[in-house]
Amino acid sequence: ECLVGSEMCKETADGLRLALAELLDPADLPEQALVLGTGGAAQAVQYVLSGMGISFDAVSRDPARARYTYDDLRDDTIAAHRLIVNATPLGTWPATDRAPRIPYAALTPRHYLLDLVYNPPLTRFLALGRERGARILNGERMLYGQAEVHGESGTTHSIGLCQPFRNRLRRCPIISYSIPRKRSSNRISGIAGFFHDAL
Repeated sequence: ECLVGSEMCKETADGLRLALAELLDPADLPEQALVLGTGGAAQAVQYVLSGMGISFDAVSRDPARARYTYDDLRDDTIAAHRLIVNATPLGTWPATDRAPRIPYAALTPRHYLLDLVYNPPLTRFLALGRERGARILNGERMLYGQAEVHGESGTTHSIGLCQPFRNRLRRCPIISYSIPRKRSSNRISGIAGFFHDAL
């Protein structure tokens, strides 16, 4: 898991910072964020948001693990949290028809949606946000951001991200990936291990 202070958490956090820097408009930064999920990937997101001075609330199916459950989310909750980060595996290939259960109709062009899922590039979560005019970004930028900060082309690294394994286990792999020599290549492969990540 992304234990604060661990090397894995630091590397993941660096990638997240670069992704958020690309997604967010400096002239219109959100004051509050919703982090969907409470596992290792969500912990990394919370760590980065704290460092950026953006307050956040977690969302979980388990009321003991977060301020909100998905059933608690209302239009005014979405209105108050203009940055929403999906740190769950929902929407990952092959289950691409799935998305976190939030009131998408409450999204506006002033909202930002970041999905840590990178396959497919446009998840249902992001597509529903785009339909409402929200600014969106998937998890590939985070992976490349981490590579840019910590690696050199042709080297191999491992990070923890919330992805399902063969669509059977509700667990998250630690992904080993080779940094491509050209940015245009998007080959990221090799599952090295797992850690649990709650929805």
